[in-house]
Amino acid sequence: MRSIVTALGLLGLLLGSCVTVFFGILALTPTSPCTGGATTGTCAYGQLPFKLALFGPLLTLPVALLATFLRSRGKPRPGWLYAGLAAVVAELVIALQLAAD
Repeated sequence: MRSIVTALGLLGLLLGSCVTVFFGILALTPTSPCTGGATTGTCAYGQLPFKLALFGPLLTLPVALLATFLRSRGKPRPGWLYAGLAAVVAELVIALQLAAD
């Protein structure tokens, strides 16, 4: 049972990370230069929405994988995968909220 829950969590985390990075590249890349004091939309906080959607999942994924499988003594801890998936979704939501302001 633990293996099935772990496999589903791993697939969910991988899919969520790929969707977040892909959506971050497509939706949050500035289409105009962020010069002249542009502080709204995708240029907000030094392009933070784009950086959060791009680098957040790429950092969350290995941390969740290490926490799941490292020192697990043959019994993976799938809760960390779901916590990583929740973190990836939260990163996307925060990036979209920053870009919407």
